[in-house]
Amino acid sequence: MKLTRPSHLKLLLAERGIVPSRAMGQNFLVDGNILRLIVDDADLADTDGVIEIGPGAGVLTEALLDRAARVVAIEKDARLHGFLRERFAGAPSLDLRHADALDVDLAALVAAGHRKLVSNLPYSAGTRILMRLFEREPRPDLMVVTLQLEVGRRLTAPPGSRDYGLVSVHAQRLYDVEIVRRISATCFHPPPEVESAVIRLVRRPVPRATPASPPHFEALVKGAFTRRRKQIQRVLQEMDESPRGLARATPEWFAALGIDPAARPETLSVEQWCALSDALGAGAP
Repeated sequence: MKLTRPSHLKLLLAERGIVPSRAMGQNFLVDGNILRLIVDDADLADTDGVIEIGPGAGVLTEALLDRAARVVAIEKDARLHGFLRERFAGAPSLDLRHADALDVDLAALVAAGHRKLVSNLPYSAGTRILMRLFEREPRPDLMVVTLQLEVGRRLTAPPGSRDYGLVSVHAQRLYDVEIVRRISATCFHPPPEVESAVIRLVRRPVPRATPASPPHFEALVKGAFTRRRKQIQRVLQEMDESPRGLARATPEWFAALGIDPAARPETLSVEQWCALSDALGAGAP
């Protein structure tokens, strides 16, 4: 049975009484060419450890096992986990886990040597999974993921653009991000209602900027982007953020940072966000 053929996949799912779940974001890849390109994008070596989230019917899992030394595959759906356990029963290099990836310590897997993540991420949780990876050390050296094209646009968006936001800041601080290719809905079963893309994230040797207090930086950026249409001066007032030793952020204080107090959150660069976070914690810049 060749599961990159829609008819074969549909037969398998029907035999097991599995209906793809929209709530879980289940859209199974059924295009062999795209599958090969995804694996090629990951630059896999026979010494690599790989994390796969949402293996589904296992078509990508099989390709990863052919190229990598070991694979941890995390599947939330009990029905699919049971099928995968049977399908890969003789694969000693596969560590198959029945779990929600949002409940798994992904940083611990990276620390154990699984330095690459290659996944057709569930569309319902893909952005949250990436944010978890951005927020904790150690992080993967390379990620190749399939997600909605609109998520790819947010990951790669420059400051000042409509798509620039919280996930843009976190991704671009740590990774060089590119949309490698767009994928037609016909490459999946069932076809998603949105256009998809393969997104490649290569960890930067040195982050674009490093805040003195990552927790403060993360809280500041998150809070600010919930107020993205407001001026940054007003945002800080609403968040009760003032520089240490000062009652409020003055025009002179903003000028020393090179930030216009009338600027909106969506216009600040990664470097400016880090500088702002540090200055709020340390006093006058």
